[in-house]
Amino acid sequence: MLTKVSMASTFTSSFVGRKDSHLLSRSTSFAPRKAQRFSAQALSKKELVERVAETTGYNKDDVGVVIEGMIDEITNTVAEGEKVTLFGFGTFECRERKARAGRNPQTGEALQIPASKAPAFSASKAFKDFVKAQNPMP
Repeated sequence: MLTKVSMASTFTSSFVGRKDSHLLSRSTSFAPRKAQRFSAQALSKKELVERVAETTGYNKDDVGVVIEGMIDEITNTVAEGEKVTLFGFGTFECRERKARAGRNPQTGEALQIPASKAPAFSASKAFKDFVKAQNPMP
């Protein structure tokens, strides 16, 4: 079963201060930040909460609860074997890996690697195009 979620991916200053529940039904176009280049460092959950709170005008506690709930729901849905699609962002799913033969790199001894399941994310075309436009190759 495919779970569909409409994602609010346009966070611009026009939405600051809005206190309605329709923020998750906006268009899926991406708005770049003010000519700001970010380093290759990872964005922590705390920093994400702060940025979303600043952009939307909601307080950090409310944003934190929503982000935590979203992560929990995606995690549980994928663990149950279902896909979660955030249109304009990407798809989370569980992929199965087949059992295969491998080698111990230290000893060279052959061994059997068991089958496993792993979470996976596939970025949408819109997301890929946005990242590509923001980071052109030299």
